[in-house]
Amino acid sequence: MKLLHCADIHLDSVMESNLSPEQAKERKRELLLGFADMVRYGAEHDVQAVLIAGDLFDGASCAKRTRSYVLDLMAQYPQIAFYYLSGNHDEGEVGFTDTKTPLPENLHVFSDTWQEYKLGSVSIWGCVDPASRESYEALVPDPERINIAVLHGQVYESDTRFDAGVNLRALANRSLDYLALGHIHSYSIDRLDARGIYCYAGCPEGRGFDECGSKGFVMLDVDEEQKKISTQFVSLARRACHCFAVDVSACDSLLCLEQTVLDACAAAAPSDLVKAELVGFVAPETCHDAAYVTRVLSERFYFAKVYDKTKLSIRAEDYCNDISLKGEFVRLVLAAKLDEDLKMQVIQKGIRALGGEEVDAL
Repeated sequence: MKLLHCADIHLDSVMESNLSPEQAKERKRELLLGFADMVRYGAEHDVQAVLIAGDLFDGASCAKRTRSYVLDLMAQYPQIAFYYLSGNHDEGEVGFTDTKTPLPENLHVFSDTWQEYKLGSVSIWGCVDPASRESYEALVPDPERINIAVLHGQVYESDTRFDAGVNLRALANRSLDYLALGHIHSYSIDRLDARGIYCYAGCPEGRGFDECGSKGFVMLDVDEEQKKISTQFVSLARRACHCFAVDVSACDSLLCLEQTVLDACAAAAPSDLVKAELVGFVAPETCHDAAYVTRVLSERFYFAKVYDKTKLSIRAEDYCNDISLKGEFVRLVLAAKLDEDLKMQVIQKGIRALGGEEVDAL
């Protein structure tokens, strides 16, 4: 038996903090296309069930047409059972927990008490936010069956704490073979106990630079005779988000800076989103034009941004005996009652201005 575990799709996410309005609309459509691709991939690989571990939608920003599309897509594949657990972003009418809209017969929705759905020799359990010792103790799977639980939240381990999140210690030794988790947007897998494992599928598509790296979902291959589950991470993401820290200490010209940043970003594809953080120590006279490098990257990637986080390699003693306008300026700034980072910014811009360069205001 094959199953598919996904989570944190966040359909209709706004995504306007970095992208242009046109790009944000395009990325919003790509999230929906990606969800459809994932379902079709499951159908092509004969999955019998899709486990959605929360945050299918992105809260109030979700449009009714998106919700309708998802329901129509599920109904298009009656041979696949969809097991849906609402997350913190898609509770209530945003998700499928309301009773106003008829749901496809192959869509099964978990509530705030443990429910068991049987699929052959596999039992699929789910509960929205178990937040007490009693709610965990109410989970009593049959040890003779293959047991999968679906939950949404940050994992923790405690004998006394039972609040928001997923208490791994309370779930251990309950005859679980696989714990399908949502809420954390990066893929990870680890042991739950001697019998079972727990897994965050991560999000299927990175939406920003806090979601860098490979994104996708998890395919489960259940051996019903041996009562074993093997897993495979699958990525169908249209774009990836990258954050590169680029040491530019050795760059003494704008051309050198440009090439150094391009070399550091070489692993990214033209369709990807790239953020470059310039780090290292530079001389005050060095021109690190972050705006120019941003333009260069923007012509090579779907989206790009550059942050200058370099620090000045400057010492007060280097200017003690410098009888010049530059030396006097540096000494005045160093003696001023200013934040150290602000001093460095003022010195850098001031020296460039004294050299005849155009500089932006702080």
